Amino acid sequence: MGKGKIRLFINNSMVDSTVFLGYIFLKEAIKVLKSKKKRFALRKALLDLVKKIDFINDEYRILPQKEQEKVIGNLKEKLGNILALDESGGMSFFNTSLLINTLSLDVQTLRKHLLVLIASLYFLEIKEMILEAKREGIFEELVFKSLGMNKEDIERFREEASPVEKLKLQYDLIDTIKPYTSRVAIAKFSEQLEEIFQILDRLIEEDKQEGLIEKDKQEKIGVEIKKIYELLSSQFQNILFESVKQSDTSLSGEDYESRIEELLIASGIPKELIRRKIHEGKNGQEHDFLIDLNNIKISIGAKRTQRERYKQYRPEKGIDVSIVFTLGIDLTEDKVKTITEDYDSYIFIADEVYEQKEFLRNNEKVKKVSEFPEFIKKFLS
Repeated sequence: MGKGKIRLFINNSMVDSTVFLGYIFLKEAIKVLKSKKKRFALRKALLDLVKKIDFINDEYRILPQKEQEKVIGNLKEKLGNILALDESGGMSFFNTSLLINTLSLDVQTLRKHLLVLIASLYFLEIKEMILEAKREGIFEELVFKSLGMNKEDIERFREEASPVEKLKLQYDLIDTIKPYTSRVAIAKFSEQLEEIFQILDRLIEEDKQEGLIEKDKQEKIGVEIKKIYELLSSQFQNILFESVKQSDTSLSGEDYESRIEELLIASGIPKELIRRKIHEGKNGQEHDFLIDLNNIKISIGAKRTQRERYKQYRPEKGIDVSIVFTLGIDLTEDKVKTITEDYDSYIFIADEVYEQKEFLRNNEKVKKVSEFPEFIKKFLS
């Protein structure tokens, strides 16, 4: 095989200025257009400006250049007033206004840029619909169904699982993929432009009913909006993913620790004796849990997977018992040897993984998570 570097040929790749404008506008709009009422008001103002441009267009074309510059200047000033939404008189859409003032050198370019903003506002309505469907669990249910899992059974299992069962692979799989199910389904949906265009048609029809769009202009506006939406679809998808990610509050690492804490309490350790995320001095050992039981200091490390993190578990002086909780799927003989022999620590892993690997079963300091309640008893009395 050749050793030459593979390079991307991007020198001739062009980015349409409208794509950049759409992205910048959306980043600003998400911050200030929280309500449907505000989005509607801005859409109305922008559509009114498009109507004005369509009305004067024929006259504008035959005007001398200086008169054309005056007309475009007046229109930009109107747009500036529209985009200055906040009560303090500041510019809510500073970067959007800056771009349009720089790029819109004639009336037709300004009209195109206004349609970019309008298409982006329609996207925000669709985004809200998608997020609402996500909150209702519709996308999640679709993905679980495709994986052969029934949502009701999953929820029942999550509710009824014992603290030990919550640290087994089956529970962890469900808990880990749950935050990503919506993202996968939404990615698929956002690529289905036909369905999105049907929603756009309904939104445009609603605006016509509200008097924002004239009946004889509805079809033309609809075609133009759909063209721009298709052009901006990749940017819309980026914004959508950012919104979906922010709405996902479940973090598998934090949840794994919570499940371990639940097991500790169920095994008889008083909650008030369990301390979370403790650092022993500067650059010292980090304990995910530190417990003092009858003058015995127990350090517990909790990481679903190990990678190189097992090196963090080197116990410092004053630790009587060192324990590592992990799923065990990426444990190797070398890692196990380091943790159990060099660090003199116990490892508790998912029962299924323990049963699958002989080198784990052959090590006395490696145990199934279901053995933990019995193991900890000797320190409780």
